[in-house]
Amino acid sequence: FLPESDREGTVAAGERLHGAVGGSPFPWEGGGIPVTISVGAYSAVPDEGERLDRYLRRADEALYAAKARGRDRVVFWSLP
Repeated sequence: FLPESDREGTVAAGERLHGAVGGSPFPWEGGGIPVTISVGAYSAVPDEGERLDRYLRRADEALYAAKARGRDRVVFWSLP
């Protein structure tokens, strides 16, 4: 969770994570194995009537959208 973060801040955090993981190959037998990461992001103003699972479900939907679009990317949740 990124309290006090809007859409741009959430995507920027996802991009930093994506760059850090993608920029660090996994060491293996004298070489390196490329590592990729797909990130699903969602940002909302908390509402007392909302349940946490709604926020998690939307981030999860964004993650699956990232994978469906070819993986190794950051996708922000949006309406279908």
